[in-house]
Amino acid sequence: MSPAVPNDCHSPSGMGFFNLVANGFDRVSAPVKQAWRWPASFVARLRLLLFRVLWLTGLVMAGMMAAAAAAAAAGAAGPALRDLAVLVDPAGEETLASVLAAAPERFTPLPSGNLVAGYTRRVHWLRFTLDAPAGEWILDILPPFLDDLRLYEPDPGRPGVFRERRAGLGLPITEGQIPYRGIAFRLAQPDDQPRTYYLRLATTGSSILVPRLWAPAAFHAHDTLEASLLLAGLAVLLTVMLLALNHWFWLRDPLSPWFLAYVGCMFLNLLGSFGFVAQYLLPNAPLINRHWLGVFALGAIAFGNGFYRLLFNIDRRHRLLYRLYWAGIVVPLLGIPLVLLGYRTEVISPMLNAVILMNGVGLYLSLRLWRRGEPGSGFMFSANLISMLGILVTILHLLGYVHAGLPPLYSLHVASLGTVLALYLAIGARFRGLREERQRAQDRARRAQAEAEQERAAREEQSGLFAMISHEIKTPLTMIDGAVQSLQALVPPAPEVDRRHERIRRAVSRINALVEKTLEYDRIGHETQTLEHRISLDLGRLTHSVIAGYGLPVTRLALMVDGPVPIIGNPNLIEVLLTNLVDNALKYSPEDTQVTVTLGTTRQAAFLEVRDRGPGIPPPLRPILFDRYVRGQNVGDIPGAGLGLYLVRRIARWHDGEVECLEREAGGACLRVSLPLRSSGGSD
Repeated sequence: MSPAVPNDCHSPSGMGFFNLVANGFDRVSAPVKQAWRWPASFVARLRLLLFRVLWLTGLVMAGMMAAAAAAAAAGAAGPALRDLAVLVDPAGEETLASVLAAAPERFTPLPSGNLVAGYTRRVHWLRFTLDAPAGEWILDILPPFLDDLRLYEPDPGRPGVFRERRAGLGLPITEGQIPYRGIAFRLAQPDDQPRTYYLRLATTGSSILVPRLWAPAAFHAHDTLEASLLLAGLAVLLTVMLLALNHWFWLRDPLSPWFLAYVGCMFLNLLGSFGFVAQYLLPNAPLINRHWLGVFALGAIAFGNGFYRLLFNIDRRHRLLYRLYWAGIVVPLLGIPLVLLGYRTEVISPMLNAVILMNGVGLYLSLRLWRRGEPGSGFMFSANLISMLGILVTILHLLGYVHAGLPPLYSLHVASLGTVLALYLAIGARFRGLREERQRAQDRARRAQAEAEQERAAREEQSGLFAMISHEIKTPLTMIDGAVQSLQALVPPAPEVDRRHERIRRAVSRINALVEKTLEYDRIGHETQTLEHRISLDLGRLTHSVIAGYGLPVTRLALMVDGPVPIIGNPNLIEVLLTNLVDNALKYSPEDTQVTVTLGTTRQAAFLEVRDRGPGIPPPLRPILFDRYVRGQNVGDIPGAGLGLYLVRRIARWHDGEVECLEREAGGACLRVSLPLRSSGGSD
């Protein structure tokens, strides 16, 4: 959805309070009823107060609108203007004398009683007859933001002579006859005879002119009522802005600044289009008043598109829509300098067609979100639907295709306020959804932390139990091994006895190895283990230290490395990784074969390969080789727990690396570990 067209273009989207009906009265009335229960906190009370002001203002506006409509109808029932006709001056070269001398057929009758010519540079001369009793009358011209309007009034004392009076945004409002926010002329009717008047209209906005004739008392009463109604509408916008500011303050939702800018530009645009800027703020600054509407109209369109882009979650994944909405932001902003240079007609007119397009897109997107059940999507869809209908009527009216007269000038402002209210309700639903999601995330984080604490306590208890059990197991095993060695020294050599002693010692060694591997797994292999104390180190130097600790000849264990191999890692864990790989290779390869450890680097990684000439790894075993408790069927009575290679993979992955089993044509196994190289900016 695009932003609605603000008032120079004459409105943010044409929506009304019907959006509340679309989403169900119960859905709206329930939170309103609940809101009358005062909460304890000051901030909550302030927010509730603003919420009440918003709804009470809406009720007041509804009543005042009914009163204004009744007053307008009463004013229209009195003496009126008749025989309204228009002469079009394409080049703006006509004068009053040429218009008076023009052939009657050049004037086109306006039976609707108003002029709707759209955005054009043409000048329009209107002729009408005042048929009213003698006395003073007031001619009120709508809309109040016309640039240059000149009234030619017949001089009662000099037949055929006309007096010129000027009004519009091109003049200071202090030069007018009546201190009024719009355009009004006093007409003196000396007798009951009809008199013919002429109006010359030249404006850079939409050439819409609706004349109304009032008795002075009725005019002032209606002006007071209408001004109160319009100020109430502006109060609604201010209240919505304060509530949205409160949302942004508490949630920091990126949607709120766009919404504030959108409603702010709309507020300033309406303030100017209602005539309050020219009457109260800048009465002697006609140049600013002429540009005020165009600038803030384009600002509302631009920020409205930005707001709807976020509201509909349009990002770079939606390539076409993303570009379309960003064009809807950038193009209006680029049009602001052109408006300041006097090209409002040329800029605003094409923007209206773009607004229709963006409203159609917004209607589709809001329908899609509604079908998905997104928070606030019901309000969004209702707002876009009514906005689409209202904006079509408005734009057709502004472009001169629909001669709707007064209804768009009044109802469009109320519909615009309805749009803002509906959008605020949608943002409120989004706010509640985000707040609930944040609360759920906090609850999940607290539960995860509590579970982690419980698991850590259980792990500490388990580790203590493992340490105690290992001590209780290893102590008697040491005694058994010592006793077997003593027996071997005391008992005369006998093949059968020696064989049994060796079997006992191998069993003891196997149990010891199993206990050590279990303790190592308990210390390193738990799923919640995290990698800490990482430093810059040379993998080649560390590997050389580990290989040297075995004390084996090169024919049994060889290291091949060219230059330093820099990585970032935990030296203790890397040492465990190296030891498990080398132990595994030595354990499964014959004692008369060589185990080769090779280190090197590629463009982005360091690699470590351990090759042996053992029985190799059967193909069915390779997919699960690095899982826990996995051992091959061809290892015989070689001791092991099936945890060594599992720990190798865990440590490699903690260092953002990986381990794999390579194919070997010469037999044996080759395990390769890849680790990220240390960047040149790393430091020890």
